[in-house]
Parts: sequence; C-alpha cells; structure tokens
Amino acid sequence: MRIKTEKHIAEIDPWEYFLPVLNSEKDAKIFVKKARGNRNSRIIVHQCARMLYLADKIHQQGRPAFDVLFFIIIAEAAAKIKFNYTGERDSKKYVYKFFENILNEEEKDKLEKSFIKYPSEKLQKDAYLSLKEVVALLYKVRCDIVHRGVYFDIIFFNDNPDDDNIIFQWKIKQSVSPKISTNDLRKIILKGVIRACEIEN
Repeated sequence: MRIKTEKHIAEIDPWEYFLPVLNSEKDAKIFVKKARGNRNSRIIVHQCARMLYLADKIHQQGRPAFDVLFFIIIAEAAAKIKFNYTGERDSKKYVYKFFENILNEEEKDKLEKSFIKYPSEKLQKDAYLSLKEVVALLYKVRCDIVHRGVYFDIIFFNDNPDDDNIIFQWKIKQSVSPKISTNDLRKIILKGVIRACEIEN
C-alpha cells in the first residue's frame, strides 16, 4: 500500500503507514498513540513514517532501489534505538540485528524463500538465499546508492514477484531472481518496527 499525499513531511499521519499490517484504522491509531508514550518508540515510529513517505515519493518515478534504501534506513534506526546504540558507526551490524533479532521466525522464513540463486558452475541447481545472504544483498543495494550513487541498474524486483525477467547480478556474480515484491518486503519491515516498539513498551 503506497501513500499518496500532498502533505509536507512534517504533517503526515504516521498511523497511515502502519495500516497495511494492522487490522484497522483504529488499531493503527492505537498503536501510534501507545508508541508516542515512549521516547524511543516515538522516534522509531516517526522515523519509519518519514522514510516511507520519501520512498513513496520516489517510487512513483520507478526506482525500486530507493525503496530498499529507505527500508534499510528504517531497519538500522529501529535496531539502534531498540538496542540503545549511541555511536555513529556500525550500520551493517545493526541492520543484521534488525533482521536476525527483531523479526520473528515467520518473517525470517519468508525472507529465506524470497530470492533464488540460479544454477552456475559452482551451483548445480536453484537454491534460495539464506537470511544472511538476503540481508547482505539488501545492504549492498543501500551501499551502492549511498556510497557510489548507483541506483539506475539495480532493478531487481517490483510489485510482481512472478516476473521472471527481473534479474539482479549479485556481488558473487550469481544471478539472483526475487520472489518477493517491494510491498511484501515493506510489510516485513513494518512488522519488525512494530515489534521493536512493543519491546520498548
């Protein structure tokens, strides 16, 4: 669910961004209200909403790599705040902590069935990426944009997970095909954010 709004980023309603993974508008509003009662949870929720606002603006231009960038920013912020990190480094470490320590087993299992490595000289049959490999892949997309300004050739999934024509050449020179949409990945991130806030409260 993409949020199309003409509001300024400072005027958005955070509950709207959590609606896709909560049962109703009422539940979404209750969650945000409760989160605002805790300083750390409030920061996590507002940061998440702001990043999704930006992701939705750019998504309209057809650049899915930026979706991943903002999802990873959300994951890093949630993990650093939840684990009381006060430094200015360790981005990769805390992105991994989000996926490994905050997501539940169902969400991890879904990610482990989201990317397929196609056969190569070293790999004789199709195989799914492990959770660590999935996180490495997503983090690499983040680094390619942030550190190298590369986003235009990273078109490796869209909102149609059955589109087999979208292939991403990973750093190990292994063809990888996604079996997850950006919207489904977004929902996994949102569920992790909610869980991080519940832990805080």
